[in-house]
Amino acid sequence: MLPIRIAILTVTLASLPTGVVAQDSQPPKGWKLVTACSFSFLLPKKARELKTQMIDSCIASYEYEDIEIGLDYGLYSAPSSEQDWMKNYQSRSVTINGREARLVTYEDTKHGGDLLRVTQLHMITGKATWGSNDVSVLMVINTKRSSDHETVKRIYESVKSIEKNK
Repeated sequence: MLPIRIAILTVTLASLPTGVVAQDSQPPKGWKLVTACSFSFLLPKKARELKTQMIDSCIASYEYEDIEIGLDYGLYSAPSSEQDWMKNYQSRSVTINGREARLVTYEDTKHGGDLLRVTQLHMITGKATWGSNDVSVLMVINTKRSSDHETVKRIYESVKSIEKNK
């Protein structure tokens, strides 16, 4: 009877999708998992970290081809409000890895030349122990190419707090 149970278990395990386990344990091919400022997120494998200097919050900066990624975690992190020079401005609520967030997108026409596509993900992580500001993370992703949309989306959809109870 035991060999039959083992055979059934083997067939059952072999028929399960393998991607489910791999998604949580390893990043997709061509991507790497990065940890900065109490958050983890995916970046293209060839993305490189840029030198940053912290003042009143934790910041991190990366670049990959024509994409710039910035992370700001602290009391003064907030998305941009709509301005005249922002074309196609949109702000909407989203859920990222079970957390409520605000996603802001627009095209930056302020600097002339190439149109800069901006994506901002803002996630409140807690109340400050003093003052009126919330503690939050703001990820800003800038790109010059509309073809980078899927890469940008994969980055911001992967943001996850690594702090306990956050």
